[in-house]
Amino acid sequence: MLAPPSRVTPARRLALSNGFDAASRTLIDVVVDVTAVLAVGASAVEIGVLNAAGTLAFFLLGAPIGVIVDRAEARVVMMWAATVRAGVCVGTAALLATGHLSFWLLAAASFLIGVTGTASETGQMVRATQVVDRDGVGRLVARLQSADTALALVVPAAAGLALAAMDAAPLMVVAAVAAVAAAVLLAGRDVSSARTETPPSDDSLPRGLRAGVRQFADDVVDGLAAFRADTVVRRLTWSSTCTNLGLAAFSSVEAIFMLRTLDIGTGAYGALVTAGAAGGLVGSLAAERVVNRFSRSQVVWATSACLTVVAALPLAALAVAAWAIPLLTAHAVTWGLCIVVVNVQTSAIVAARTEPGVLGRVSALRRAITYGVVPVGSIAGGLSADHLGIATVLGGAVAVAALSTVFAWRAAHADEDDRNPPEPCCAGTAHVAERREDPT
Repeated sequence: MLAPPSRVTPARRLALSNGFDAASRTLIDVVVDVTAVLAVGASAVEIGVLNAAGTLAFFLLGAPIGVIVDRAEARVVMMWAATVRAGVCVGTAALLATGHLSFWLLAAASFLIGVTGTASETGQMVRATQVVDRDGVGRLVARLQSADTALALVVPAAAGLALAAMDAAPLMVVAAVAAVAAAVLLAGRDVSSARTETPPSDDSLPRGLRAGVRQFADDVVDGLAAFRADTVVRRLTWSSTCTNLGLAAFSSVEAIFMLRTLDIGTGAYGALVTAGAAGGLVGSLAAERVVNRFSRSQVVWATSACLTVVAALPLAALAVAAWAIPLLTAHAVTWGLCIVVVNVQTSAIVAARTEPGVLGRVSALRRAITYGVVPVGSIAGGLSADHLGIATVLGGAVAVAALSTVFAWRAAHADEDDRNPPEPCCAGTAHVAERREDPT
């Protein structure tokens, strides 16, 4: 593969590579869903299995991938991940075009694509700390997250138009080309990187299976210790976990609530989905502008508080059916905007506060925690709606959003203490130190 021109900075290469990588993964998600329904004829249960296969890598391989990214060269890991994904896409397209694609082959492809996505996302966080100085890490990660969000809104719409004119197989090839472009942009040695990558020497590598297992366990423990040691990162993780839990519960009843309970019609339902996407796009554009006046942790706290209010709007729509459409529109737009701002700022804070040597493991651990509650929330939401009513689910989503705000508020205060530490002679210093060591 040819290296990009040397005048392109490493940070710029990473941003461009991230764009192609995100476009590839988003396009694959759309094509796999369409292929499963139209080409393979998957049932509802099989669709659930397929979705689980795509996210299983976060739970099964998050820790090993985090260790590999921290110990190896993040850029090389990302290149291999993109290359493997391109190969899987080409193979899937060939099977689809020849009529030999089965459900289980598609599920296996989804799992492999999920593995490469986990490696890419973890590697991008670590790579960001290597191409800019520490003060610029937060800004770069915020740019990467904003680009991911924008592409997650634009690519599915473009894919939908393309699928109306062609089969799914050519789009899988397009996804492969995008993955190859992501790898090519990372090729070549970055002599101008702000931080030099230092893979472990041969002398530091463990010899023998037992030593390797022990070293791996130690690496995982080091990542867990780094996560526990940072109060701000830990509390932001609990905040994100609560948000995902409430969102999963609401999503499990959203279609039933709007189409059956409120009977707003499929046209209005589609318009609400579009409104949410528009709000997310605005959020991706505004996420970095708001930190010009406030700290990132303050933005997360204020936006989380806004999400709590927004989460109550569906409950208000249930109570006042005549205002359902305006209330749900406000909910879709504002939620889409705020959730993107929260995600962008949280990722930037974690990248800026975590030591580069353990960032891969901390990022993988955060994903395992925050994504791990999604199936729990989905099942709990469905069961609660069946036995206790949809109002219970909507009220529970508001309560969980409020708990998320509490964690975000505590994280903002801890971050403020870190940025403005009290004088050693001042009263209350011991109290501040005690609060930072609080594992909650």
